[in-house]
Amino acid sequence: MSVSHSPKSGSIVVQTLGPRLISTTFSGHTNRVVAEDAWQKFRTFVATMDAPVWLSDSRSLTGFDPNTLTLGARWFSLFRERGGKDCIVVSQWPVAVMAASTMALGVGIRVRSYATLDEAKLTASSLLRGEPSVV
Repeated sequence: MSVSHSPKSGSIVVQTLGPRLISTTFSGHTNRVVAEDAWQKFRTFVATMDAPVWLSDSRSLTGFDPNTLTLGARWFSLFRERGGKDCIVVSQWPVAVMAASTMALGVGIRVRSYATLDEAKLTASSLLRGEPSVV
């Protein structure tokens, strides 16, 4: 995994998994162009949600360009503006969790990290029901 200014690109799939659950799935090497394209969809979905929960799966992320963090901060700001308080990160890569945590801290969002998608989905379900996390 790398943090570099690489011409490689990956993908970010943005989807809703319920009326209050937004999901982002990162794969490959994310650069600013990839993030800008996904931002439009993220913004459209989150704008319709009240108090959303964000599930971010970066298990297939192989790296990212540092300049994508500025754009990532916009994602977290919008999420918070819509009442979002929890971002659930699925990753085995500490740098990805650290990057998400740093951006989230700036706007007061709690980041919970898990190694498996099953654990993350259990937590998302609990949060959506207003219960404390079970995992």
